[in-house]
Amino acid sequence: MGRVLTGSNRRGTPYEPEGSKQGFYVPTRRWLSRDLAAQVEQLVLAEGAQIASYLGSGYVRGLWQRLQGKPNARLDAQSWRILNFAVWHEIHWARSDSPRDGLHQPSQELLPL
Repeated sequence: MGRVLTGSNRRGTPYEPEGSKQGFYVPTRRWLSRDLAAQVEQLVLAEGAQIASYLGSGYVRGLWQRLQGKPNARLDAQSWRILNFAVWHEIHWARSDSPRDGLHQPSQELLPL
């Protein structure tokens, strides 16, 4: 036990990281424009998409057009939230088999694993 505490700093912890805390990169832009492009097209950009009644199709289409341009972390995050809302809406409201609770099992084509 004495050996472990020999390298401790004043606070009693054996290790204190140097520098400031850093986050990590999340490839949201790539997911939206490549890996999840079919879901974006179906749930967000398609004519008559359910979420257009909440957000406005012109606004959403403009957002996705800007997403194709210069990288912008804030725009990426906003687009990611819109897709998540569209998936949630599709799962819990749009495809409901039971009008009482609005819940059912998600379909495989929406959530590929």
